[in-house]
Formats: sequence, structure tokens, C-alpha cells
Amino acid sequence: MRIVISSLAVLTALSLSACGSDDAATTTTDTGTTVTDTGSATDTGSATDTGSVTDTGSAADTGSATDTGSPSDTGPSFKVVNGCAEADYVDATTDATKRKIDPWDTTAGKKCIKIKKGQDVTWNGNFSFHPLDAFNGDTPSPIVATSSGTTKTIAFANAGTFGFHCTVHGSMTGAILVVP
Repeated sequence: MRIVISSLAVLTALSLSACGSDDAATTTTDTGTTVTDTGSATDTGSATDTGSVTDTGSAADTGSATDTGSPSDTGPSFKVVNGCAEADYVDATTDATKRKIDPWDTTAGKKCIKIKKGQDVTWNGNFSFHPLDAFNGDTPSPIVATSSGTTKTIAFANAGTFGFHCTVHGSMTGAILVVP
């Protein structure tokens, strides 16, 4: 008899489910699956560097040199300035009469004078026709623009090679080599 009751129970359950009822509650279980993002992102933008860098600094020689007093001592490393090569310099370190550029005119040509630190050089000429100015060489230069008068004396307090020229006539050039 148990088999008959069990069979009836199964048949009853089957017939009820076959009829289907909108009122019957149903339960759905989410067995879920993991979602993986396999997409990619693309950067389509661009960056432009519109800045600039300006070097406004300066470099200073912090080294020292020992003057041994030898006759070949020319101070800082030698360089050609305004066509004045080492052999072109007139040694005026012991003779003040050689520390003059006289005349300062178009016939004077290139002048190359070697002096000692603390000595001066005198230019004699008409500066309104032959303006004097610093040109090439070490900076700052003690040679200042001169466009009037007939005599200009400039003292050289620092060692170096200081170029000069006539701002009107390109052939009137020279340099003062100042040694320690």
C-alpha cells in the first residue's frame, strides 16, 4: 500500500505542475559567473612642451695660479683676439712709451700690446671719426665706447685679453694682453 500512496503523490505533484499556476511562487537561484574586463584603453591625447630654458647664470674661475716670475709668464691661457697672435704683441710691460696707440686712425692697422695688470694704455686720435669700443676678448672689458675727444687712457686692473676696434673702420683692430 505504500507504493500506491507514493505513486499517487507523485502523480498528483506532476499534474499540478503541468497545469501551471500564476499564483505559485518560484525561486530562481543565481549560480553566477565571473565577468572579466578584456577591453583596453587608448590614450589619443598629446602633450606639447612649449616651455623654454634660458641660462642666465655665469661661471667663475675659482682656481688659482702661482706666478713664478718667469719671463715667459703670459698669465691666463693664450688666445688669438682680433688677429693678435702671441708673437704679434709688443712687450710694453717695462716701457710706458710703448703703451700708446698713436695715432688711432686708419693707417694704424692692427695693434697688439702686452702690459702688466694695473698698467694703462692710451689711444690718441679723433674719436668722432674713429670711435673706439671693446670688441672680442675677455669680458667684462675695461674698454668703454668712446666717440668724442682725442685722448683716451684706460687702466687694466685684471689679467686677460681685451680686444678693441674702430666701430666705423673694420681694419682698425687690436688687443691688449694683460699679464699678472
